Amino acid sequence: MENHLNWSFDYRSHHVPTVDFYTKFNQMIEEKKPEPGVIHYAIMPNYSFNHFPGICNMDELLLGELRIERRKKADGWSYHVRQKDSSSGEALELSFSCEDNHFRSLKDRFELSASIQSNDLFKSYSLRGQIFRESDRADVKLLHSSGTSFSAGQAPLSQPLISEFTLFDTLPVLAGQGGVQEFALLERLERLYPHQRLGHLQEDILSSGTKKMRIQGYYLHGTGTIPSYWWVDEQQRVVVMTTTLFTYVLRDQEGIKP
Repeated sequence: MENHLNWSFDYRSHHVPTVDFYTKFNQMIEEKKPEPGVIHYAIMPNYSFNHFPGICNMDELLLGELRIERRKKADGWSYHVRQKDSSSGEALELSFSCEDNHFRSLKDRFELSASIQSNDLFKSYSLRGQIFRESDRADVKLLHSSGTSFSAGQAPLSQPLISEFTLFDTLPVLAGQGGVQEFALLERLERLYPHQRLGHLQEDILSSGTKKMRIQGYYLHGTGTIPSYWWVDEQQRVVVMTTTLFTYVLRDQEGIKP
């Protein structure tokens, strides 16, 4: 098990020889201490073509950070999400509220903005969204800052409507229920994908030197989305999440416990 990474986030062979994905992965997972009400994830590239080693003035295997701030309120939860990605130059910011249930279902109104490092006319945009719930379906409408409105999609009302960013809090609970209920995912608060499911993948050990962490793996998949893999530790925290192009590594912990 020495230098072991699970296959779902082992991208060592997809980088140039001078880039040590394994070492950087372990540095990220041990680096940062918790901040109350906030969780941080380092964003690492899965493939060498995602970044420009030796060219950009940045850490070659730290493309950016995901910061999720959430607060419990009397009527539910409020979320403020910031994500920065130096490979694309994008800075994404989301604000939304959720019900206080297992899914943390989205409430009716939300906002998002995005910008890129560019002098182009389209270097930034902002949207306001609203969810209209009818007798049998939910319809998500978006209003651009220019005044243009359009639909982000529809989903059966029987499916809880969530943001993928709340899964960093709720996935351990939802997975513990067997992940049998379908839900609708409003990806980046921009595009609605109904008929999503969670499933158990396998158990594994995340090791760093002589220290080990037992983790449970889950997959998220459904109509129109690319599968992602989520790994939960014994403290019920999502410690690793990986997509096709990026791996997200939890930084809010005091190292892997023996």
